[in-house]
Amino acid sequence: MTSAPIPDDQSLAIAQADRECEIKLNGPADVLRALKTHPAFAHAIVKPRAVNLRAVYFDTAEGDLARNGLSLRIRKAGRRRTMNVKWASQGEGAFTRGESEVAIPGDLPDLTLLAPEAAAHIERATKSAGLQPVFETSVRRKLMELVDGQSIIEIAFDEGKLIAGPLSEPVSEIEIELKSGPQAPIYALALQLIDAGLRLAPATKSARGYLLSAGGKAQDVRAAPLSLPADASMEDALVAMIEASLSHFMANWPGLLVSDLPEAIHQMRVALRRLRAGLKMFARALPGAGLAPFRDQARDIASALGQAREIDAFLDLAQAGPLTQFAQDASFDALLAHAQTLRASAYEAAHACLNDAKTSRFVLELQAYCARRGWRNGLAGDDLAALTSPLRIFAAQALSELDKRVQKRGKRLRKLTPDDRHELRIALKNMRYGADLLCLAFNDARAIKAFLKRAAALQDDLGVYNDSIAACQAAATIEREAGPAAAY
Repeated sequence: MTSAPIPDDQSLAIAQADRECEIKLNGPADVLRALKTHPAFAHAIVKPRAVNLRAVYFDTAEGDLARNGLSLRIRKAGRRRTMNVKWASQGEGAFTRGESEVAIPGDLPDLTLLAPEAAAHIERATKSAGLQPVFETSVRRKLMELVDGQSIIEIAFDEGKLIAGPLSEPVSEIEIELKSGPQAPIYALALQLIDAGLRLAPATKSARGYLLSAGGKAQDVRAAPLSLPADASMEDALVAMIEASLSHFMANWPGLLVSDLPEAIHQMRVALRRLRAGLKMFARALPGAGLAPFRDQARDIASALGQAREIDAFLDLAQAGPLTQFAQDASFDALLAHAQTLRASAYEAAHACLNDAKTSRFVLELQAYCARRGWRNGLAGDDLAALTSPLRIFAAQALSELDKRVQKRGKRLRKLTPDDRHELRIALKNMRYGADLLCLAFNDARAIKAFLKRAAALQDDLGVYNDSIAACQAAATIEREAGPAAAY
């Protein structure tokens, strides 16, 4: 790794690690320009100023930083250069990341200037492999600052482009960054701008740049394991569950919008199912917490994405099963051709769901509710005290209840109707997701791993059964719609 020399006449202190809380919204350039006079910005405390920014992002040849959720850039603003590292910061919100920034004299990274935490992240990811430029950003930024109560907020209007070799794509977005104070005002401001025509931008510039440099080949993102301290409380687990679910959901958003990646839409639905299962589990213990509306909204979004996932599952089953034996049958050509037409329509509906203001509002409102611990307002007495009780107490009770529900619905399994087996599968999912979250409260790692493995295997078996039932129903529907040519 090449390091830039530090000139004797420039004093550069080692940076301190910090946390960045930032919301990105995007929209057409004309909408962004019109919003500069939005009433929300009428009382800016700093006169708006414009600056040209050009940034170069670095990574190893194997993309180790991107794969580990890190970004490293050197940005030029006039004669000033800064080196910046950002990384995922679990447990601090879906819009919060770790950050270290420091002035740098040259155009090449010098990791010795970074905060020790940031440098350690880079070293672990790269294992000292060399860094090289991957892509650039070139934007015209208009900056202003607002004061809302005890919070200072910086708003950046960015217009420009991402550049990766011969490829480029436009940048048209607003960054709302909390500089100090409580988080609530930045969510309130973001929601005002959603109402004015902008939408949540789930991908950072670095994530979009990596995607552009890869030729638009998005990848799905699996749920990251939760991390909680040994003395975690019930409320700690609730916060971790919400923030992890939202992060998982948003991480797969670009994969769906950019490339209609089947696994991305599957992972988004998994994130919503985990969220709904978790909210239901906590709502049983805290009925006054006000979690039900968010669970209903998550259900509605998952349903809007469901048709695309179902048609993907049908195509997978058809191509891996019957098609291997009847590849020459003309009816299969007509069947699959109509299925592809349905798939295109389903993905169009999925895109519309993500571009709907309701989806952006759902994510922002739930994260805001979590940030201000909104459930406390509806709780009193023992319920309020339960929030601070050890997680292990809640975990034992919640998992016991989930287990009883699975046992009850699994009685006389062979005689269950398809609908009853589907209900059993849902109960099993809820138990597995609950165990996945609450197992942090227990010490027997081997037993936990064995339990989760068996639960996952049973869930997969029931999933295969459910997919086969759904595939038969889908085939019958497609045959009716496509006509005699698709009938067999």
